Amino acid sequence: METILLAWNPDRYPWGDFQDELSEIRRSGQVTDRWSVGNRTTLEPGTRFFLIRLGVEPRGLVGSGWTTSAPFEAPHWDLDRAGRGETARYADIHFDVLEEIPIIPMSELTQALLSDAHWSTQMSGIQIPESVASAIESLWVARTSKSKARGMEELEEASETTRHHAMRVYVNRYERSSRARALCLAHHGLKCVCCETVLADVYGSQATELIHVHHLTQLASIPEGAEIDPVHDLRPVCPNCHCVIHTRQPPFTIKEMRAMIADAKQSANKASLSTPVPPRV
Repeated sequence: METILLAWNPDRYPWGDFQDELSEIRRSGQVTDRWSVGNRTTLEPGTRFFLIRLGVEPRGLVGSGWTTSAPFEAPHWDLDRAGRGETARYADIHFDVLEEIPIIPMSELTQALLSDAHWSTQMSGIQIPESVASAIESLWVARTSKSKARGMEELEEASETTRHHAMRVYVNRYERSSRARALCLAHHGLKCVCCETVLADVYGSQATELIHVHHLTQLASIPEGAEIDPVHDLRPVCPNCHCVIHTRQPPFTIKEMRAMIADAKQSANKASLSTPVPPRV
């Protein structure tokens, strides 16, 4: 069976619940999502994929897994295009590896045999040449201790209940990129609820869409059949705060984050007041 490449460019697609999914895969070793597959109209469930992070550095392969459905259409991942009623083609996927920093950086992918694949694609779903896929698998198992065979065994061992629960949670997120995120931000605004930063005020309008959406309840803790309310269950947080929230298990609460930030500011103010002023000459 073929091996395909899925692409993620954070500049074009802010993965709002990336930290939630990263936390989940570190906890359980797997996480279920769905991803654009470009123009693919046919794709066998069980197709091996690698996820490449593009845009600015760090670039390279950050994830791997398997498709669990045939391609289907859903609201477009771009909010503006979704608002105009446009759709994109997706497949449900099962991650067995996911990291924030590339496991195989772009500098290696462009060398020797690996350069035979088109790594800088802006479209997901392209096929990785068989010889390159084989070489990538060898590097992958050496660096992650997660072999292709082991990943497939774990996928097959996952119960239908677990898979359906993951699918249901995803659906109950009201199509993560197109509706839940929009409803959350429409109600709560673009200010981080932890540090009160508005990214556009710091970096300009190009940073407006980089605000993350945080699940107050961990995805793995949501009961089967429960619906997620974008207003009550989600909050806007800046990328920095979202990263800190997930440095602990269970994650820090919004209240704890605010107290942490207040304590840090108080300590910084005390330090500045205690710094002696050099005498005038």
